[in-house]
Amino acid sequence: QTLQYRQQLSALSRCVGWGCTPVFPHGSRHNVPNPECPSGGCVNEVFLLHGTTVEGLAGILQSGFDNTRSGQRNGRFFGSGIYFADEACKCDSYTQAESGQRTIVLARVCLGEAWFALSPKPDMKNPPDGFCAVVGESKDNGGVLDFREYVVYEGTQALPMYLIHYKHGIRCSCTRCKFSSPR
Repeated sequence: QTLQYRQQLSALSRCVGWGCTPVFPHGSRHNVPNPECPSGGCVNEVFLLHGTTVEGLAGILQSGFDNTRSGQRNGRFFGSGIYFADEACKCDSYTQAESGQRTIVLARVCLGEAWFALSPKPDMKNPPDGFCAVVGESKDNGGVLDFREYVVYEGTQALPMYLIHYKHGIRCSCTRCKFSSPR
């Protein structure tokens, strides 16, 4: 998986010439430090979160991210891609508890030149020509989502790095717990 990711990163850097429009400001907690690029975020390589089921997690750990599994449980707002978020609460809705424990994947994601979508595009199979990924904008930025979504259409654009295991507490006041029954 690491080799395929590095090859994709290299291919994107040649394609965009180390000069993408930044998705996050320089120095953001999401940006992956890149010693090969003086500006630090040339191909929009960022840390993002991915919520998944227990079965999905097994597949990710074995074979990496797979866009053919897109939308099996939930919708495809931006087509059949691999969805990430920068807010854990967004990913939580895609997880599945096993013995009360949930897991979110922290991944390195190479967005490349991102296209910013303000409305749903459920029939997309790839980003528009000239772009490498789609950023679904939040309502705060003129879009229709509660939180931003980041979508890549090639599994090699993302590399799972860490697993975040967590449980909702008894007094949890997150959106999911406010509107649901026992955790």
